[in-house]
Amino acid sequence: MELMSNEQSRMRTYQKRKKGLMKMTYEFSTLCGVEVCVIIHEDRSAGVETWPKNPNEVKGIIDKHRSVESQDLRGKNPKTYLIFSLLKLDPSYLRKRENSST
Repeated sequence: MELMSNEQSRMRTYQKRKKGLMKMTYEFSTLCGVEVCVIIHEDRSAGVETWPKNPNEVKGIIDKHRSVESQDLRGKNPKTYLIFSLLKLDPSYLRKRENSST
């Protein structure tokens, strides 16, 4: 995959994909009942575009993420944090790993 050389084609593709990304973000948030935040930074024109559009909602989601992230990382190095994250997702991970090493 590489950067499209034709500027017009690149901008059309960018606009279509951005619109599709925002639509999928809305659907994901609505259907799954989760908070989602998308930030697109473009130097050429619009600068920053977000989903949700309301800056206060975006700030709230980012603040929640930072709060949870700082609580999870407290007292753990990055490797330990990753291991604990895997165990939260799949508690059987450790058992699988132990069984495969024997």
